[in-house]
Amino acid sequence: MKKLFLLSLFALLLPALTACSLDRPALQANALGEPEKVQLFSVPLTSLSRSAEDDRAALTRGFPFVSPKPVSHFRGKFPPSVYADLEKRDFRAQQLTEVDFWHLEREPGLYDVIYCKGMLLGEFKARGKGLLESIAYSYNISAEQLTILRDWVGKGGILWLEPAIYVSSYDYKFKQIDDTRLNQLVRTLSGMTLDGYGLNVLTLRGRRIDDLHVEPLSRELSFAKGEKPGEIEQINARIRSLLLEQNDYIGIYLSVKGTPIVRSGGQVFASFVASGRGKIITLAPFDFEDSYHDGELFRLLLLSWALEGRR
Repeated sequence: MKKLFLLSLFALLLPALTACSLDRPALQANALGEPEKVQLFSVPLTSLSRSAEDDRAALTRGFPFVSPKPVSHFRGKFPPSVYADLEKRDFRAQQLTEVDFWHLEREPGLYDVIYCKGMLLGEFKARGKGLLESIAYSYNISAEQLTILRDWVGKGGILWLEPAIYVSSYDYKFKQIDDTRLNQLVRTLSGMTLDGYGLNVLTLRGRRIDDLHVEPLSRELSFAKGEKPGEIEQINARIRSLLLEQNDYIGIYLSVKGTPIVRSGGQVFASFVASGRGKIITLAPFDFEDSYHDGELFRLLLLSWALEGRR
């Protein structure tokens, strides 16, 4: 009896199951045959983020505000008119490693200023008795290109050097240098010349926290009213304090034995020499981002003075 009931139930359900299996492919075919409608929306990029326009004074985006440390969106502390006065001079500056020497040979007015920052210990390669020759050799600048650079300075160019060699705690840890070799390097640098003039060599050593970490070093230079940092009156009249910050274990700072621009405690931190109709300027990399010191103003005044008579 139970078996007869199950056979009867199956007979009743069979038509319905067959209908479902026959209809499904038709439904799938219809679904695949009709394109899906998709709504597209265009959203302006400016509605998602703030404008990317850089409203800083053009002068604050590059030279003379160069540093061995990363510079992040430096704005300066002065009103726009201060920067506009120098921007009107329409001067052109280029980093030494980016100079087009062959173009410069044909067109000496291509740049007004060529500048160079300090180097890490592993980058510097001493070559003979000339500092400029050693810098050129370290950057793979050929002797012919160096001759073009010298000729350009003689015709009125401004060579702005911030010559320093930085020795890290890593260099000591991994035996790239030790005190004996450091002393030898200092003696080598002390015997070098720049455009025929000797060099002042200043070595500052920070404090090692452990084998790999160093406590940053700060050296502040202060000048009382009426005290003259050097021999440039525009700078003497307005510069009251400068800050030299060092993140590496040891910094070796070089300046030419010419006319002092900044000196303190019997040490020269910035100086210059005339070379033909041009100038060679050497300076320690004074901080310019700290609003409570005059590093920014110092660079503005020094650049303004250096450009006098250039155009």
